[in-house]
Amino acid sequence: MEKMLSILLLVLLMSCGKEMMPSPPPCTNCPDTTSLLVWQHDLDTLTGEESLFGDPILYNGNPIFFIYDGWDCKYGSANRVTCLDAETGMKLWGFDVDDPCTNIDNGYVFQDILAVNMDHELAGYDLNTLDKKWTIPIYSPMQSSFGLHGINDKVYLSISDGSGTFKPESSLLEVNMMTGEHREIVKFTKAVWGGYPSVHPPTLWVHPSTGDSILMVAVGLYRFTGGPEDARHSLHAYNLSTDTFLWQIDSIGIPTNNLKRVEVFDNKVYIATDFRVHCYDAFTGVNKWSTVLPCCTQYASIFSDSRLLTIKGKVIANPTSDNMYCLDAFTGEILWEIPKYTATANYDLLEYNGVVYLSSFGNGLLLGVDLETGEVLMKEKGPYLDPTFTGENVIVNPDKNLLFINDFKSAFAYRPVR
Repeated sequence: MEKMLSILLLVLLMSCGKEMMPSPPPCTNCPDTTSLLVWQHDLDTLTGEESLFGDPILYNGNPIFFIYDGWDCKYGSANRVTCLDAETGMKLWGFDVDDPCTNIDNGYVFQDILAVNMDHELAGYDLNTLDKKWTIPIYSPMQSSFGLHGINDKVYLSISDGSGTFKPESSLLEVNMMTGEHREIVKFTKAVWGGYPSVHPPTLWVHPSTGDSILMVAVGLYRFTGGPEDARHSLHAYNLSTDTFLWQIDSIGIPTNNLKRVEVFDNKVYIATDFRVHCYDAFTGVNKWSTVLPCCTQYASIFSDSRLLTIKGKVIANPTSDNMYCLDAFTGEILWEIPKYTATANYDLLEYNGVVYLSSFGNGLLLGVDLETGEVLMKEKGPYLDPTFTGENVIVNPDKNLLFINDFKSAFAYRPVR
């Protein structure tokens, strides 16, 4: 996998000759953003080596952050889970995990159980007692921070099996949040699919006629000896009610490096590959439309570490190396685009009150973009030159009207622009 990612990155850098886009037009009706920062919580550290990694999540309205301490790890004490008060930023509680010297990539909360996704295990913690309730050892590497996705009382974990750079098998596990009971629901092998598989976390779609629960799953298929043009995506609709595939499509396009999951909206499935956005019928898998984004090269996996956001009849696509695009979810028509300082927003996009929020790693910006017009309403720089905002998720507490975000050293609360 590392080799493939290096090839994709090299091609991307060599071929992106697109002229620098101008700054966005002046904001004609922007709110005053000078007092949006509510609080900043600096990590308590003696070594200076602590860092925030992984996507923050909400628990009872308060943000949970994941901390990695590279220095303390050498002495057997590192990864921590920390919960801050939403309104003040004061620490409410925290605990060290039992697997200290591996990153906490992300987590998911259901009721009072927190599933913590780490390099060597998936662990469930009771947040009333802060004790570990169950654990699932992972003997092969997980797919980094996008390997976990929670749906109701289940989490779905992507793992790969085998040795060497490319793994010949990749599976999706279903885990019960309350008990830790788990089962393998799908497996893809190189022998069957003719490529090294990489299963991505699923999205749930409920069939409106039968009520069956359908998982929409994307799989990247790579070839060790070939270039990026030899890689491809497959898309699968897996019926959890019958444990069968409703439909599946192979050879859609070049896989994105770190696709988080596909999007489902109005009985349609949306997926990003290479330089395209595709729309498929959720009932049959028939392609409804495919839109080419005006970017760099047909071999550049420009959606590295990013995903689509489908909301209110629109599809927001934020390629790593290009502008942000808004497409009509029904036709695929490009409605607006804004310049590429939004690029390298590596994780999920958040829509709140008609504004799309994202954290841009490359420029260290917290951005807010009007969903309807593409007007930039918020462009806040982090307080430090280095580190900057890390590109992790922006999350929201709508009851408190607060956004939460982090850089490598601190956690922050901001007021949204509307």
